[in-house]
Amino acid sequence: MNEIGNDAAAVYYAAPQRTRNADVEYQYRQDDNFLYLTGFPEPNAVLMLVPKGMQVRNPADTSTTMTVREILFVQPRNPVREHWNGRLYGPEGAMKLRGLEFALPIDQFERMLGSVMFRSRPALLYFPPFASDLTGEIATTLEPLQNFIDQTRIRNLATELRDPTAMVYRHRRVKSVEEIVLITKASEIAATAHRQAMMSCEPGMYEYELQGVYEFVYRKFGAEYNAYPCIVGAGENTVILHYNSVRRKINDGDLVLADCGAEYHGYATDVTRTFPANGKFSKEQRQIYEIVLRAQKAAIAMMRPGTSWSEISKKAADVVNEGLFALGLIKDKDGRSITDSSHTDSVTR
Repeated sequence: MNEIGNDAAAVYYAAPQRTRNADVEYQYRQDDNFLYLTGFPEPNAVLMLVPKGMQVRNPADTSTTMTVREILFVQPRNPVREHWNGRLYGPEGAMKLRGLEFALPIDQFERMLGSVMFRSRPALLYFPPFASDLTGEIATTLEPLQNFIDQTRIRNLATELRDPTAMVYRHRRVKSVEEIVLITKASEIAATAHRQAMMSCEPGMYEYELQGVYEFVYRKFGAEYNAYPCIVGAGENTVILHYNSVRRKINDGDLVLADCGAEYHGYATDVTRTFPANGKFSKEQRQIYEIVLRAQKAAIAMMRPGTSWSEISKKAADVVNEGLFALGLIKDKDGRSITDSSHTDSVTR
């Protein structure tokens, strides 16, 4: 609230539901920033933050008003919809279970937006850019906001428009104790899955069978989602970075690369491991594996507050280059073979 400022307002919206095919929808996954700010898992929801306050009717005495700084607009309870798709929190449930200051039905968003934006005229409005695939109920709900933004730009009104993404990221970058507990749990689930997959793997299996081991373990230990589509590749498929066909038979002598992570209560891990399908490395496989292992340990040893990701990445690359040079696989151990990156530098905290 302090960072938004008294003469400003911010609007955040839930991720849209996405259609898989016909009338079948993908499993719903909330927008990261919206989940961080609200903890609310449902679609068709909007959060409005106004640091200097908004006037709303007091639910305990509807003849009076009260001042609130945050309102979450959510779907109301609906027996027909809940019969098909499961229970909804509704405004009362959202306030009770999520600890939010105030909640209203989603159809009240337009009225409150008008009250805040057209009467108070804040000098600054934060809102996330509208996604190109923003469709369905949330798109309809946000039409008044889109109209206000369009009119502000066309008529050059005094309200400044700003993307809040960087502001939210600054808060998300430093994790609370509670968040670290959730990250640790996600990591433990992922580690359990990788160990189980290594024990289950044997020549003659198919990649998709091993992928199934990961996904079974994730669900068994409470992870709601994969952190990303689970990548399991054997043999020549190990060098395809985002391989997703997973139809090949795993042969004796193959290496298997598994890039699979778990997501637990909104917090995810990204874990990649390589292991021999038959449980035993060949001489050449072990040589390369041990180089990569040394690089990983060297990188982990550097991870402390104040160290940039580019420094850590360079250290790992140097260890790999030295190892490959020692094997005679590259001619220049000081080369740029794997140090270039398109990722933005960051600093560990």
